Amino acid sequence: MKSLYSQFVTLSNEAVQTLGYDDTGAYWRSWYESETFEADVAELFEELKPFYVQLHAFVRRKLIEQYGEKVFPSSGQIPAHLLGNMWAQQWNNIQDLVMPHPEAGILDVTAQMVEQGYDATKIFEVSEFGDKSRRISSYM
Repeated sequence: MKSLYSQFVTLSNEAVQTLGYDDTGAYWRSWYESETFEADVAELFEELKPFYVQLHAFVRRKLIEQYGEKVFPSSGQIPAHLLGNMWAQQWNNIQDLVMPHPEAGILDVTAQMVEQGYDATKIFEVSEFGDKSRRISSYM
């Protein structure tokens, strides 16, 4: 499989070079129409990193409480298969273990948003009121 993937990367890079890009990564980054995209992402990562480190430690501690340190070591990565899919994009499988205040339930603001007249457009517009440098329109 590794050799097939390497071949895929080579072919993909060759294909986008015919379009004037250095490699597939450069082609993908071009979709964001920002000359500073890489720097923007790096800055955002650094901004979020302290939260991510704390979240990771919290989840790891909860998993150790559930499975024990023999089964779940106290350092290293959280195995993706525990989180819901192989890309670790969903945390459904461990939600009951990591919910900070399970007695509080899940906050559902839908009824209040409907009552206040929110729709997709209004949600987008409200998102624009935050930090100007993070406004969606600043990337367009």
